[in-house]
Amino acid sequence: LAGNRLVGMDPPVNLVRAIALGGFGAPTRAEPLPFGMPPFAHVLDDAQLAAVATHLRTRWGAGAGPVSAFDVSRWRGADE
Repeated sequence: LAGNRLVGMDPPVNLVRAIALGGFGAPTRAEPLPFGMPPFAHVLDDAQLAAVATHLRTRWGAGAGPVSAFDVSRWRGADE
C-alpha cells in the first residue's frame, strides 16, 4: 500500500468508499476474473471504518491525516 495514491490523498473519500464498498480490478485477457476486495460496510460501523482508514493512512499514507467517524458517515455510501 506504500505509495498508493488512494491511501494518502485528501480528502480520503475514495479510501473510505473502497473499504466500505469493496472493489475489483479491471478484467484483462490474462486475468478475466481479477481478485478483489469484499465490502465491509455491513460489518463495520463508522468509527471502526474510520479506524481502519486512519491506520492505513498513518502506516502507509506517508503521514496522511486521520479519518473521523463523522467523515465516514458522509462518505461511506456511493451517492452524495
